Amino acid sequence: MSDYDIAIVGAGIVGTALAAQLASHARVLVLDRRGQAGSTALAPGYVGQLNTLAPLTELAQRSVAAYRAISGAFDDVGGLEVATSPAELDAMEVRAALARSRGLPAEVVSGARARELAPAFVEGVEGGLHFPSDGTADARVITAAYRAAALAAGAVFVDADVSAIEEGVEGEGTQRKEGMERTEGTERKEARKVTLATLAGPFSAHTLVLCTGVWSGDFLPLPAVSVAHMYAYSAARPRRPRSPFVRIPSANVYTRDHGDVDGIGSYDHDPVEVSADAMRTHTCAVGGFDAFHDVLARALRVLPAHTRVGFEGGVTSEGGADEGGERAERAFAEMRRAREEGQACAFNGLFKVTPDGMPLAGRVRKGVYCAVGVWVTHAAGTTGVLADMILEDLGMGEAKDLELRKALDPLRFEGKADAVEVALRTYNDIPRTLRNFMQDAAP
Repeated sequence: MSDYDIAIVGAGIVGTALAAQLASHARVLVLDRRGQAGSTALAPGYVGQLNTLAPLTELAQRSVAAYRAISGAFDDVGGLEVATSPAELDAMEVRAALARSRGLPAEVVSGARARELAPAFVEGVEGGLHFPSDGTADARVITAAYRAAALAAGAVFVDADVSAIEEGVEGEGTQRKEGMERTEGTERKEARKVTLATLAGPFSAHTLVLCTGVWSGDFLPLPAVSVAHMYAYSAARPRRPRSPFVRIPSANVYTRDHGDVDGIGSYDHDPVEVSADAMRTHTCAVGGFDAFHDVLARALRVLPAHTRVGFEGGVTSEGGADEGGERAERAFAEMRRAREEGQACAFNGLFKVTPDGMPLAGRVRKGVYCAVGVWVTHAAGTTGVLADMILEDLGMGEAKDLELRKALDPLRFEGKADAVEVALRTYNDIPRTLRNFMQDAAP
């Protein structure tokens, strides 16, 4: 049996970033399924730093600073939110003031200037709010860079699916824990050692960190829900001058230039939950597209006709959002083939949402940590906070970012019976439509 100080389960952007931050301090093992297409592989890469929740703004700013230090990881194209009515434009003035109060440059622009900034995506608008320091991140480049840094510092990566976790508890020997649930009435039992069963053999560590994204329900009963979400790519086209990514809050739509194709996503639908049981059959974070054809059609109507035509006749996968296994693998393969051949395509990508929109990142109990519901926008900032916490608990660092730790605490919803239902409802709060801006942005 191989023994490590820290075992991280999940080698997406979160797991690799955490490994890179810890590997120079301890013996780190990272386990992940081979060839898995998790949320990182599917992330479209929009990075808007302003959020009405101040901790998310701070984590996004830290993440952007980290991504800018990686060659080819972050493109400073800026972000643009557009207003389709005078009232919406007035609300953007309040949002701009909020951005500037948090150290983010922001400027309300006219309709003509908005069209000039993003002619492929904007027409017939009242104006917009331009964030010049926002941009787009290439999650695969970032993940590869963090993996290389972790390997250089001595981390070990193993392609293996974790089938079971056994947790040694002080005074009770070794107990097998199905899903690692906590027994009612007990408080954060102290783990001496954790053993992970895989086809590559057993591995043990004194500290365990679960960064398993949409598969987190396999190991921890946390109030985070896997949801389905559509995204589409246009057919290949000639490259054009760079454009900021664009959000159209009144339509719950966002769109961007990916270089040789355009992309569009939409939250304009009721949330579609994918249960933990259904996720166990998924080997990649995609599902069937049948529920999203009308959603895509509505989203495309907000684009200028000369851009909309590029999405026509796109390849989509069949089946319901929660259908997994071989069908999910085929859906991902179809999307990859279509993109390689320059065809338009659309897919259903799965990700986690939490009751308040914040990641669940921190200590579950002594020796056991998690980072769940973490987006690319906040990944580097969140793992920085978590790494400092782990190092402090191991006697290798000092307490830092106590307010952020509190905001990210994965146990903050304990005792709230409706936490899962609330998490599902937050899916429609993600775009924060302009009618909410005035209330949210008020000092």
